[in-house]
Amino acid sequence: MQDTKQNQLLKILGLLLLFIILGTTGYHYIEKFNWIDSFYMTAIILSTVGFGAGINELSEFGRLFTVLLIMFGVGVGAFALSFTAEFIFQNPIIRSRKMEKRINGLKNHFVVCGFGRMGNIICQQLFKNKEKFVVIDNSREKVEMATKAGYIVLEGNCLDDEILGKTNLKNAKGLVSVLGKEEDNLFVTLSARGASSELFIIAKNSYEFNRKKFLTAGANKVLNPYEIAGHSLANMVTRPAVVDFLEIIREGTEVDWEMDEIQVQLNAEIAGKEIRECYNREELDIIIAAIQRKNGEMKFNPRGRTKIQSGDMLIAMGYLENLKRLEKLCGIFD
Repeated sequence: MQDTKQNQLLKILGLLLLFIILGTTGYHYIEKFNWIDSFYMTAIILSTVGFGAGINELSEFGRLFTVLLIMFGVGVGAFALSFTAEFIFQNPIIRSRKMEKRINGLKNHFVVCGFGRMGNIICQQLFKNKEKFVVIDNSREKVEMATKAGYIVLEGNCLDDEILGKTNLKNAKGLVSVLGKEEDNLFVTLSARGASSELFIIAKNSYEFNRKKFLTAGANKVLNPYEIAGHSLANMVTRPAVVDFLEIIREGTEVDWEMDEIQVQLNAEIAGKEIRECYNREELDIIIAAIQRKNGEMKFNPRGRTKIQSGDMLIAMGYLENLKRLEKLCGIFD
């Protein structure tokens, strides 16, 4: 990348020098201008400010030479502008400062450590769900790929506390570490938990005997991709209809129907009420599949007499529009 930039810069300087030499020499010999006036005429054409009739009236051949010089100058100018714009927007220092400014303004975002195959899929899903997130990777190629996809990216080593600190972890909602090495994910988990005690952390771990180490280090969930893939394949064979149903929810393409988790806010309209009092099922058409209490207790398929408390996490299913209405009842308006 750096060699390409240097080559482009040398081409621009070479073309500018060639333009000045040709223009100055041409006016000197065609119009018999002195060298200073010839250089002056060339500089005016290059700057595109215009010079009216010029220092003196130009001959026909001089006018033709001027037209050719202007055409050449336009090409050189366009090339120079293109290079300047590319340098400004792709310069690592400028781009890094721009990214840091965007990250500092984030709240309730996610941090994805590693942009490999799994990290890429996670980012695609977060982007699809319009979630705010930051990607960290130390591979220039992967950073470029993530940037082109429109993601907020930090180039650096996830194991570096300084780099991890630039993701505004204190204001983040969650972190997912899906680096290639298990020990790297464990180290990131330790660093992230040390930076924020409230952060929800998911770490990739392919070995069952390491699970306790990750939980001790501060991970809320430990992701074993092989275990998940195995369960998914088994379900496809034994319960294909259920898998198709879950795929519809996950993809959200065939119908505008989703499963979501909604936290009941302190001053929510439905806080302290029984489920049957909160809304008309026929009007809202929402299924509350489970309620997770503050203490972690999970109530599956809650009955109509179950009371909803502030701080509860409602696991609800329904059409997107109705889920948005339920969010308002739970005190969420943004």
